[in-house]
Amino acid sequence: MLNDMNYLTNGCQNFNENNNITSLEKDYESSKNNILLTSKPTIRKKYLAAKSIGKIEIIHFEDILWLHASSNYIEVHLKDKVVLHRESLTKLEEILPKNQFLRVHRSSIVNICVIKNIHSDLGRYNLISLTNDDKVKLSNAYRQPLFQQLGIDD
Repeated sequence: MLNDMNYLTNGCQNFNENNNITSLEKDYESSKNNILLTSKPTIRKKYLAAKSIGKIEIIHFEDILWLHASSNYIEVHLKDKVVLHRESLTKLEEILPKNQFLRVHRSSIVNICVIKNIHSDLGRYNLISLTNDDKVKLSNAYRQPLFQQLGIDD
């Protein structure tokens, strides 16, 4: 530490080793506290606050079956209802857990835990059936990432 201090204070006329070390330690502690106070921890949300017409509904991610872009809204499909939410599908894709939700079409995101089967039409898998019997289109562009996520060889 003394060699480091000599290097740092090289050329200083009134160098007092003890005072400068104490001063540096205080500055270090002060800057460490400032960093802790100013940086916000990243907390992974487990719910969606769906801003709909006239109310905000709290929807837990595990309750979401799939999402579909419809005009200026996103249809959030749950087991027993559909909730409208005013946000882009791309923005929702960023906050949803990547290991549970996957984009399957430019207008749809699916909870992969509720996929029942994937239908083939003329050798092209293009329709996903969910456990609630909803059908979701699967586009060519998103087929490979879905198959990889599910561990299916194409």
